[in-house]
Amino acid sequence: RRTEGAARFVARPAVEHRVPEALNLALPSPCGQRCTFCSLDTEVGAGPDPELVKRLTKSLREAAAQGTTTVRLNGIEPLTAPYLFELLDVVRDAGFERCSLLSTCRPLANEDFCRRYIEAMPPNYDISIPIYGATAESHDRIVGAKGSFAELEAAAKNLKRHRRRGGVYQFTTVVIRAN
Repeated sequence: RRTEGAARFVARPAVEHRVPEALNLALPSPCGQRCTFCSLDTEVGAGPDPELVKRLTKSLREAAAQGTTTVRLNGIEPLTAPYLFELLDVVRDAGFERCSLLSTCRPLANEDFCRRYIEAMPPNYDISIPIYGATAESHDRIVGAKGSFAELEAAAKNLKRHRRRGGVYQFTTVVIRAN
């Protein structure tokens, strides 16, 4: 029975809060390439910025507290960010289960750096290794960086040498007329 003037309540399902699967962490750092297909016209500066590191650290901790399990490192060339390992300490300490890397991967040609990077990873990690040509000549021409194909070969060897259980490596490309 309805009483005149009584408030009418409609039962609605509760709004479900969805935890983001991954936190995209864009680290603005220069890549040293001039890829023919890239939409960026200039290099991005990566000087020390304590405020940026504080914001990124806060984002990591908040995402972990909400239950986010994966961090995606990207942003031009995250491996050249001067605060990279500081943030990776936070990733591990906050309990993230997986870390994904989108990068040129050229810094991984340095074996010590590669080993240190892999050691800093959470239990599961994946790395996308971008290769844009079947030969050194075509790849180097497309990325505008002589010697970059050789660096990727060295990086792939280092990654294989230092791979841990839970690590996944994949080669990626952008298909364009030049390759």
